[in-house]
Amino acid sequence: MKQLFIKAFNTAKKHKRLILAFAFLYVVSLVAGMIAVKYGVSFATNLRDETVKSVQSDEPFRTIFSYLEAGNLAGAIGVTFLFNFIVGAFFSTTLWGLLFFMPALITISRGFLVGAVYFGLFGSISIGVLAIGTLVLELGAYCFSAAAGTLLGWSLVRPQAFGVKRRREAFGLAVGEMFYLYVFVVVLLLLGAVWEMGGIYLSR
Repeated sequence: MKQLFIKAFNTAKKHKRLILAFAFLYVVSLVAGMIAVKYGVSFATNLRDETVKSVQSDEPFRTIFSYLEAGNLAGAIGVTFLFNFIVGAFFSTTLWGLLFFMPALITISRGFLVGAVYFGLFGSISIGVLAIGTLVLELGAYCFSAAAGTLLGWSLVRPQAFGVKRRREAFGLAVGEMFYLYVFVVVLLLLGAVWEMGGIYLSR
């Protein structure tokens, strides 16, 4: 286990500029989403309203809320983690990296959406702390998953960057690096699920 985290840390250090670039995109787009809602931009307010409505009525949110109402905190944490990992990190971010430019576009759109939805949640100290913790942990995980996806796409575009000539070899190396970056995805999303669901559970 120790060796796994050492290799994961070294891989993250190797690609720190890429990871920080995604973090920067999240911050800028999140602020843009908040500003758009603050000044009543119709696109942003409609996006926020539709998203809030979806969270209240669609899966997996209905299951999560039903677990919380039943006092099953572990179930709510598990569903939140699995949804964020499978849908939010892998399918919605990393897999799209096969189209090289897509992780950046997804990051910008996701950051804008989160900013629009989260605007106004920081009036209460307790809710603000919960929201900030969730943002840092979950969006932090998505920075790693976006970086992993970008590496997959880059291996197909320019295999020479991985020290080989064939795309198949470069892709295999990129998958290996993706694996180690995903150590951070798992840890951050698990902590994010515990933080978010634990906070909501205690504030009920």
